[in-house]
Amino acid sequence: MADSAITELRNVMADLRPAQLDDLGLMPALRWYIGQYGSRYPELAITLNAGRVVKRLPPEHETVLFRAVQKLWSTWRDTHMLAGRH
Repeated sequence: MADSAITELRNVMADLRPAQLDDLGLMPALRWYIGQYGSRYPELAITLNAGRVVKRLPPEHETVLFRAVQKLWSTWRDTHMLAGRH
């Protein structure tokens, strides 16, 4: 039971601000995030089509963009996936 709670806490913390965002930047963090959701919802074909980022954005910009993608994805999931309209 404690292992399950710790795992869930780690998932929540990673979803809020993954280490990849700080260590590697926005695009690797988004690829990780999409991969996580792809494994949670294998019936969905989730892909990220993005060009190569040459220069990293300021950390606060990367955080805002990461959180915006999270919000967009969770809103879409809640309105379509859970309603059975995927």
